[in-house]
Amino acid sequence: MVSTKDNDSKRIYEIDFIKVTCCILVIVIHSACDFLPKPLMNCLDALTATAVPGFMMISGYLLFFTSEKEYKRIIKVPLLKFSIIFLIWYLFYVFENYRLDTSTDLMSLMVNNSEGWHLWYIKIYIELLICYPIIRCITNNKYAVKLYLIFWMIFIGTKYSLDLLSGFKISSSWFKILSLPFFEYDGYIGGTTAGYHPAECVGIFIMGGYFITQYLKRKGNWKLKNDVVVIAIALILIKIIMLFQDRAESIGFPVDMVRSPFHVYVVIFTMAYIYCGFRIGSFFEEKIGGIVRKLSENCLGVYIIHPYVQRRIVSVITKLVNWKIKFQSIHPKTGT
Repeated sequence: MVSTKDNDSKRIYEIDFIKVTCCILVIVIHSACDFLPKPLMNCLDALTATAVPGFMMISGYLLFFTSEKEYKRIIKVPLLKFSIIFLIWYLFYVFENYRLDTSTDLMSLMVNNSEGWHLWYIKIYIELLICYPIIRCITNNKYAVKLYLIFWMIFIGTKYSLDLLSGFKISSSWFKILSLPFFEYDGYIGGTTAGYHPAECVGIFIMGGYFITQYLKRKGNWKLKNDVVVIAIALILIKIIMLFQDRAESIGFPVDMVRSPFHVYVVIFTMAYIYCGFRIGSFFEEKIGGIVRKLSENCLGVYIIHPYVQRRIVSVITKLVNWKIKFQSIHPKTGT
């Protein structure tokens, strides 16, 4: 979610392209697509699994794998900026919820993070900015990065994936031991009630940053055979996610958990998605490059405000439908 404009590195068009597509997918996540044919809707739902981890990976690259910044600059610019943005919009969504329902317990909303729910990403980003010097100690050493990612995949990715693949019946508490080396903890300060904690998210930031770094180093060496292999992997993983979604629906398990950013298959799928997006984006750079760059700079704003816009649209449509029903009841002969 971090802006390329705020970064020292030369602007990379492919990253802008991925940011825009991920922003669209986040909107799709929070939209009702029931009007689409079931197979298409399931496929689109599966594709949205890359939206959140995609933003994590891009932010990880721009923050931890470009030129290192002085910590005082981190505090003065991005940390202050995102803290202010989070506070303003979080209070806005709390107020909006209270305005719609005056019986709402405001303290409960603030403590449980149940309003402004999509802002959890910004809160996680702020917490990782605070830990910037520590994380740079890892990302500045390629051996430390590889070792960290291996352990992250084992302890975090395995915990989430085993919990899911075990038939959705095994409590995650059985796998708490797998999270201990990463200091996972429960509580409202570290993450959200949905379970997104910095200790879990940081691995995706680092993994994505490392992956993007390696891709850019070999940018001119990727061949058609590489594209075919990655596309095949992406298609297989989409099918797997669709099968998991169908199974989850059949037993009443929350489908969103199938698309959790921490599953091993979602992490791999996101990297495949970024690879394909980079390749496609570079192909269309000359034709739509200017438009994509402008859209990219507004991704954060769209991400923050889109739930409010969606609610207002739903409210207007609901009023129109109710008015039409009322009109037809009063004028049954003229109503159509």
